[in-house]
Amino acid sequence: DAPPEVHMRTQDGERSAAMLNISEGGLAFVTDREIPEYTQMEIQFHLIFKEKQTPPIGVTGQVRYCVELADKQGSYRVGIEFTRIDGEDKKLIADFVKSMSNSWFYRFLKK
Repeated sequence: DAPPEVHMRTQDGERSAAMLNISEGGLAFVTDREIPEYTQMEIQFHLIFKEKQTPPIGVTGQVRYCVELADKQGSYRVGIEFTRIDGEDKKLIADFVKSMSNSWFYRFLKK
């Protein structure tokens, strides 16, 4: 199973990345571009659990860290803190995290 795609928009334009993990407070993804700390961005993604895809979840977030991956030169792990999230979307994420042991995240991270 492939990780969900994250679609983001910053002042520099739009791009997609592969999500690594998520919580009610933020998410992490891998991208091929270094993104400076404190960059504000709009992010949209879907989660798949309970055999269904959620409607698009849209959040605003701020980059808290961006580190180059030692094993993949030119790839960066980026941590985002949500600065705006709808209450219903936050609940969807919380439900997803609770069901994580049966999700693609658990299988993906165990590899």
